[in-house]
Amino acid sequence: MSAGFAGTVEALAAAHDVALLGLDGVVYVGPDAVQHAAQSLNEARARHGMRAAFVTNNAARPPAVVADHLRQLGVQATGADVVTSAQAG
Repeated sequence: MSAGFAGTVEALAAAHDVALLGLDGVVYVGPDAVQHAAQSLNEARARHGMRAAFVTNNAARPPAVVADHLRQLGVQATGADVVTSAQAG
């Protein structure tokens, strides 16, 4: 039987190389960052080398604009880190 996440003794960022993250309500709420989100994501990248892929069902903003918003909130991100519903379609 697998211990699952409840039995993980190491940080999830150490056990996984990439996190797929929704945006609204996970990384930010409207124009504002979710508390500790930027710090936690940047720490996962710096300490564990974990990459982040930011996924959104909002096709109104291109990836570069979304990445700019993330950087304004303190999250390390580029347009290549963002996947929109328009791209998925």
